[in-house]
Amino acid sequence: MDNTINENKDVSQKLYTLFRRCSHSLSRGHQYGGSMHPSQFRILMLISKKESVTQGELLAIMGIRAASLSQLLCKIERKGLISRSKDLEDKRSVVISITDLGEAVLKESMNDQQTKFKELFSSLSEEEQFNLSNLLEKLLTSWNEDCYYNSDKRNKNQRRKRMCGHSYKERHGNDGD
Repeated sequence: MDNTINENKDVSQKLYTLFRRCSHSLSRGHQYGGSMHPSQFRILMLISKKESVTQGELLAIMGIRAASLSQLLCKIERKGLISRSKDLEDKRSVVISITDLGEAVLKESMNDQQTKFKELFSSLSEEEQFNLSNLLEKLLTSWNEDCYYNSDKRNKNQRRKRMCGHSYKERHGNDGD
């Protein structure tokens, strides 16, 4: 019995390590070809889906700091892939549009990306890719449900603490759920 527990622990630990290594490789942009950073690619994709978008809208979608977005937009604009102009209706707002060059570069990058994605999983058969996809979806669903449940419990406790000056747990020794 102890052997089984140790083997399960070893497999879990190995899976975690492998996930971290895969995550690290993907976060470093190894799957992307060309000279475009993944964030720049994402911005071009978002802008190309609409005729134009405000900087505020991009900020809300991207979920990054205003200074970081501004820096990314400057880099993309210097390459001639986007143009920025004042909104005619709201002078405080900046409208961002993709240029013809931006559309062409985006199209080429998308083709390069598709090729890279195929290469990334080429060591797996189609069946293995399908199975891996299903397993990863199952894990993500489970993790997201756990995260939602745990964050909901934390939020309840924080609300109780703000309203009553203490959390339920502090007063009663449990979460009350």
